[in-house]
Amino acid sequence: MRYWLMGSILFIVALLQVTLVPFLVVWGVKPNIVLVLISVIALLMGSKAGLTAGIMGGAFLDLLSGQYLGLFTVSLAVTGYLVGTVEQKVFKDYLLVPLGGAFVASLLQTAMEYGLLRVAGVPVGLLEAVLDVALPFSVYNALWGPILFAQSRKFRLQQRLTMKAN
Repeated sequence: MRYWLMGSILFIVALLQVTLVPFLVVWGVKPNIVLVLISVIALLMGSKAGLTAGIMGGAFLDLLSGQYLGLFTVSLAVTGYLVGTVEQKVFKDYLLVPLGGAFVASLLQTAMEYGLLRVAGVPVGLLEAVLDVALPFSVYNALWGPILFAQSRKFRLQQRLTMKAN
């Protein structure tokens, strides 16, 4: 696997996440395109690639966002791994796969994020977190899933990441 290529792509997407994505807010919700890309990589390439992408993307978001250090790394790494476990069980060309993958990944990542915040002593209301944040966030991210999935197929991301260096 070409880790430098995966890292470069995730770094660029993380930069877009912290600079341009805040302007894509719809009804108070902004997408996490890093999370969606990690779910696409995990669905295309499996749990090991999902874990690797989650660690890289999470570390970039942690460093660029200035929030709780390690929060994104842990939650995105676990999410990438879990989403990647279904890689061989789904038909990848079906439109609902990236849509559902991004939705489930968003729910998982949000649940882990809020769980980690609670462990850190940050007061988080569970009902408000689910209804006001997790569900709208997951729906919005799910809409981005097919877009990033189609782009990754267009640029043959899976083949480029797994090509052997000559």
